[in-house]
Amino acid sequence: MTGVIAADAGRGDTGRMERTVNRTPDRVVIRDRIPLSAWLWAAAGIVIVGVTVLAMIAAGGDDVMVRDRYAVWERETWAWTVPLYAGVAAVGYPLVFVIFRFRRLIALVCDRDGIVLRDRSRRRVRWTEIDRLVVWRRRTRRLGVPGWAPQVGVVLAGDRARNFQREAAGRTWSAADLRPNGVPEWLPGGIQKHSVRLSPARAKDLAAAVARYAPSVPVIDARDPGGGERVAP
Repeated sequence: MTGVIAADAGRGDTGRMERTVNRTPDRVVIRDRIPLSAWLWAAAGIVIVGVTVLAMIAAGGDDVMVRDRYAVWERETWAWTVPLYAGVAAVGYPLVFVIFRFRRLIALVCDRDGIVLRDRSRRRVRWTEIDRLVVWRRRTRRLGVPGWAPQVGVVLAGDRARNFQREAAGRTWSAADLRPNGVPEWLPGGIQKHSVRLSPARAKDLAAAVARYAPSVPVIDARDPGGGERVAP
């Protein structure tokens, strides 16, 4: 598995640190990739900082009168403080967004007992309760622009899951077969309740972690309508 910290009791780390997977004797932590949106907002923040610095230099250190919109009177200040305050206000949103995205990089944790999805509930699901793990995509819209959100979901074991799988396997699906909430119809309808964001590039890392603790639980790539292939570690 790429991206591993190999650590055994009584000795130091033997592998190099990577950003995608942390492996210890007790658990494996799968990390999501940094999304493109985070890089774009980080770049926007850097541009804002650069523009602010240039504006402060251009403004100089002369005294100017500015109107305080809260106290409704004019006060004297240095000219460079005007672009400084504007820049600090403008960089706030990109900074908060980037910090929020970087804090959510841990997608799930696997150990001997089961798997923990790092969503809001952080519910633990035991291996004996899992029928399979599914790599899938959810249809989304941002500002009216359609897109896909990569997900990994847990399909719970039981007669309902088996019956749905038999019915789904006997039908021909297309990419347009989507529920109103963006979940593909060839997947169980409640899978979004047990899913977390994870890039498909981490599917092999996930399969290797699952094979370590529960070899009988398959990881299925179900992003495409005709999909359903098992992901090899």
